[in-house]
This record gives sequence, structure tokens and C-alpha cells, in this order.
Amino acid sequence: MNFTKSDKSIKKELLTSIPLYILSVVLPILAWHGCLKVDDNPGVWFQRSGSLMVLFAVWVEFKLFKIGNYSSPRSPDGQTWDDMATEDNLKNKYSTLIEKMKYLAAILAIIGTLIWGYGDLFLNLVK
Repeated sequence: MNFTKSDKSIKKELLTSIPLYILSVVLPILAWHGCLKVDDNPGVWFQRSGSLMVLFAVWVEFKLFKIGNYSSPRSPDGQTWDDMATEDNLKNKYSTLIEKMKYLAAILAIIGTLIWGYGDLFLNLVK
């Protein structure tokens, strides 16, 4: 596997994760302020935004799993020296960023689950 091809693929997956993070945060905020309200029950729409938050957070996590395939290249007969050097370079370059993105996605999924389950109650308590 060519290092530049893997590097470009990882960068693409990381960059396409950014809009998913943004959507997972913005949609509940909009729902909290009543921008997504379709009927007279804003609590239900805030609660539903939690499911979208979870959806986008899990989508990011799947993208990060896909990146693992790029940072662990394998040749048909096992690892070669080139494969191991490529794997080491990619892991050194991206491992910290990927770990931080994994934690952020997990936190968003947990918050989204809480909103999804209890969002109407949160909204009724505050408003």
C-alpha cells in the first residue's frame, strides 16, 4: 500500500468527519431553541434531536474504524518491512488526533443518548 495514498485516504476520512461533528452538536442546539419545532411540543423535538446526535456520532466512529485499516497495511504474504514502516509512520502522524476524535464521538454519543431518552424532561425542567 502506497504511503501517500493511505495518507490521503486518512485525511479525507478525518475531514469528512468534521461536518458530522458539527451536525451532531448544532441540531440539538437548534431543537433546544425551538428552531426544529413542528408542533406545540418542543420537548419531543429536542428529544428526537438526541437520536440524530447519536446517529452522527456513531457515523464518525465508523469512519475512524475505517482509518484503522489504512494504518495497518498488510501484504498478501504477511507484513513486509515497507508495510511496517508505513504503519509506524501513519500511527505516529495520526494516532493522537484519532484518539481525541474517538473520545469526542463517544462523549457526543453518550450525551445524545441522554437527550434521546430524557430530553423532553430536561426541557420541561429548564423552561
